Amino acid sequence: MIPEARFVFDANSPHPPQSHPPSTSLPAADGKHHVMLVEDDPGVRNATRIFLTAEGFRVTALASLDEATAAARGAADIDVIVTDYHLGNSSTGTEVIAALRTLLHRDVKAVLVTGDTAAAIRDLHTDANLRMVRKPVNAGELAGLLRHFLVPSPPAP
Repeated sequence: MIPEARFVFDANSPHPPQSHPPSTSLPAADGKHHVMLVEDDPGVRNATRIFLTAEGFRVTALASLDEATAAARGAADIDVIVTDYHLGNSSTGTEVIAALRTLLHRDVKAVLVTGDTAAAIRDLHTDANLRMVRKPVNAGELAGLLRHFLVPSPPAP
């Protein structure tokens, strides 16, 4: 089962998400780390893009699987994928993650955002480079999770 986090982020709020100071144990985002955001809702996509950019991430924000695969062909430097589970045109975030990993020839770290509570979502295969986040998402905790993903893994013994 994928590790799960519970976050709160209301994209419909009239107030933009607030930036939170990064944890001193995690690296600060400095514009070097590239996040590919895939979200079909324009309001959520824009609010998340603005927040992550303000947090210091370089963000490519897209609306669909097709847009994500097209953009990834010219962006081999993607560090983390953040994608909604249910996307338009019957695509899913798991399809986005699989397609980008195949295209980039590596196991890119990913965050799957979902409000779906179905067993099929809860019981996705264990994947050390995938985290599932339930909606509504807490912006500060999402930024912390992304920073956590940027901590280099210790070498295998």
